[in-house]
Amino acid sequence: MAEIHRPNVAIMASGDIASGGGGSTMRQTILRAQGGELDADISTVICNNPRGSVGVYDIVDELNSMFGLEIEMLTINGALYPKGKQERGQTLQEADAICDALATRNIDFVACLGYMKQHNGAVIDEWAWKPEYALEDPDHGGLYAVKARMSNNHPGWLNDGDGVDDTKNTYGIHASEKALELGLARTAFTLQLVAAGIDAGPKIAEFFVDIEPDHDADTVFGNVQVVEKRETARTLDAHLKNREEHLRAAA
Repeated sequence: MAEIHRPNVAIMASGDIASGGGGSTMRQTILRAQGGELDADISTVICNNPRGSVGVYDIVDELNSMFGLEIEMLTINGALYPKGKQERGQTLQEADAICDALATRNIDFVACLGYMKQHNGAVIDEWAWKPEYALEDPDHGGLYAVKARMSNNHPGWLNDGDGVDDTKNTYGIHASEKALELGLARTAFTLQLVAAGIDAGPKIAEFFVDIEPDHDADTVFGNVQVVEKRETARTLDAHLKNREEHLRAAA
């Protein structure tokens, strides 16, 4: 029996400029990988904000020291790679630099954990899910397509239709604010594949979080974050194992 491939994973995380912090889900995911919940090597973290402005770098330094890891921190942003400016999100040069970094490091899969920029250009071409993948593999909606190799965490519920009554195109606590504005009885932590646009990729998994009448946005968001930190590593692990099995069977 062929040996199961242990994937080489990169994380993309922005951190929180306003507080100088962020990266808590990334931290939990790396910790849980060390504990065996995610059977993968997390070798690289890409951040679009510079060292000293957010907490992502300090977290990686801490975990490298704590566990004797060698996770590489990279800063890739539009200030360093300004050519090909888009209406929103990454410049085309920035997207090229991300793809070059991933290819050079033989990355198998990318997990966006609090990465706050829209993906553009080569990242979409080389790493994202595309609608035609669902036509090629209708049983799985193209979820395990060879080039669909990037996931995104969303702290809210995403429906399977036009998105009118969900938290699409929000982030952080604003997803909880939107859920309350819509009068939803529950929201969710959603893990999805990255696609062109915002929150447009298919769902890998969703975990519902009840909203009580006395809940405010802080309470809802706090409850979603608890679920996000608990479920990210194990959900990524299941997806990567299913993906490996599917690709082996299709080979």
